[in-house]
Amino acid sequence: MTEEATQKQLRGLSALLQIEKETRHAGNLQDLAFLIVNDTRRLVEYDQAILFQHKGNNICKLHSVSGVAQIEKNAPFVDWTTKVVNFRLKKNNSSEVSIINPDELPGSYKDNWSEWVTGNALWCPVKSMNGELLGVLWLSKNGAWHENEIAIIERVSDAYAHAWAAIINARPRKIKLREWATNKKSRLGVILFVIVIMFLPVRQTVLAPAEIVPYNPYILTSPLDGVIKKIYIDPSQAVKHGDHLLSFDDTTIRNQYEITLKSLDVSRAKLLQATQKSFRDERSKEEVSLLKAEVDQKSAEVSYSNELLKRTRVYAARGGVAIFTGRDDWEGKPVVVGEKIMVIAKPGKSDLKIWLPVDDAIQLDSEQEVHFFLNIDPTRTIKAKISQTSYEAQPSLDGKLSFVLRAKWSNDAGPSHRIGLKGTAKIYGKTVSLFYYLFRKPISALRQRLGF
Repeated sequence: MTEEATQKQLRGLSALLQIEKETRHAGNLQDLAFLIVNDTRRLVEYDQAILFQHKGNNICKLHSVSGVAQIEKNAPFVDWTTKVVNFRLKKNNSSEVSIINPDELPGSYKDNWSEWVTGNALWCPVKSMNGELLGVLWLSKNGAWHENEIAIIERVSDAYAHAWAAIINARPRKIKLREWATNKKSRLGVILFVIVIMFLPVRQTVLAPAEIVPYNPYILTSPLDGVIKKIYIDPSQAVKHGDHLLSFDDTTIRNQYEITLKSLDVSRAKLLQATQKSFRDERSKEEVSLLKAEVDQKSAEVSYSNELLKRTRVYAARGGVAIFTGRDDWEGKPVVVGEKIMVIAKPGKSDLKIWLPVDDAIQLDSEQEVHFFLNIDPTRTIKAKISQTSYEAQPSLDGKLSFVLRAKWSNDAGPSHRIGLKGTAKIYGKTVSLFYYLFRKPISALRQRLGF
């Protein structure tokens, strides 16, 4: 072997090693495809290289063409070569590197061979280690293909396949899922799976704001129209029956009482005088009956004023814990008869009050299960059961139209918590299908909009 031939072999080996190195460092399929169609020329001579990507089901799509930056997918040449490649795939002629024989093609493809191919074309499948076809490299040139050139293509195709498989396995999961979703069998399986799970039985649940409230409390309301002068207890203070809770400003009522007393004294004096005259004067006897009625009226006014005066001092009707906002909120505030001032609750006795929005309402029965989560301790579940539901909806604290529900604690789960604490109640309803659970509100909204 001459020195020139030796140098030529060394240059060829060096080019092969360099291409294999560049192949391993290709960061994505686009870079690898550019290297395949353009840099393979450093190993073997060819006029044109076309790379097809295998899409499954013996179908390939054109990916790259040597010397072309942007491919016109609807070009006649692209359409013809794609059809020829897919024809060979379906004929199972894709396993090894081979020269494409025009005579094996159908008449329509064979007739256009000379128009699109100058000379001979080489079929180079790119297969992974497990035999999966990744793509096809089409090489054409005006001369004949030699055995040493085919051997080099077989060698470098193996490197291309290894790099191609590595890039596919390193792609983001969402790309793999997209490819999986394009498979018809996969899509059908997903549809059937979704249909089946839509019939799974699930228990209806709904979330609603809730608050711990006293159980059967004594509600203290204003006994008269007036101004609260003084409150003698603090919020959350324990009180006993008969404890003095508050006083009203009694200035007006006391003055009115004293005036009625004086009016009563005057009326009694007139009655006494008329009674004494009646023994001597017949006309005075007629006045006696009128003055008696006046005395009775004044006595009733005195009794009423005295009763109002007694009401200015309010005492506890029963023992418990006094619940109200604060002294500063009530002292000096005018109130009317029946206005709620405070609540006296029994210690350790509480209920759960739930505001269920009308839009989220579900069919509920008594004894339905409720799980309560406190805002201050959301990790703990407190169990209760529905004991009362309102017939009509009413505005809640945040202004939403809601049904008011009452729930009793299960196994004394709630007495340890302070009255007034708020949280979220998870109410459990009846068992329904998953489809109804997910689409109940959308269907309801659609019916309201379309009226069907």
